[in-house]
This record gives sequence, C-alpha cells and structure tokens, in this order.
Amino acid sequence: MKEWLRLRSARRCGFCGEHVPAGEVMLAIGVARKLRCRTCAGEPPPEILPAVQSTPASPLDMTRLGLLAFDWKRRAVEREPGEED
Repeated sequence: MKEWLRLRSARRCGFCGEHVPAGEVMLAIGVARKLRCRTCAGEPPPEILPAVQSTPASPLDMTRLGLLAFDWKRRAVEREPGEED
C-alpha cells in the first residue's frame, strides 16, 4: 500500500537519510509506513494533496496508561484501618 502525505513535522527519508522539512511531501509504504523522499520514491507525487491540518492534542487520561491517579495518597489516608478498595 502506497500513500503520499504531507509531513506535520520534519523527518528523514528511510532510504537515503535526507532531511525533509515539515509541510513537504513524502511517500509512505506499507503498514509499517516506511517513508521515502521524492527522489527515492521513484515516482512523482500527485498534483493535489491536502494541506497539513494542525489539530490540538487531546489531554491524556493517566489511568488508561497504567499510572496511578494523582490523589492516591489522600485516598489511602481516608480509608479506615483494614479497609480495602
């Protein structure tokens, strides 16, 4: 599977190591998304590609990452002796 895309951040070509600045076009190959610059791709990019859209990052829920909530000490103090969660 091949897909041409515009970069959101500066990257390097996975074949020749050339620095490609943000906003330039690169070819993503396969599921692992190996990136190739225009020179290494061996084919011209399409004429029309969507512009880079910057979307704000959503805040992470730390409990989904396996980290404890920030109030874990307070909850431990509020429990009665012998009481468990």
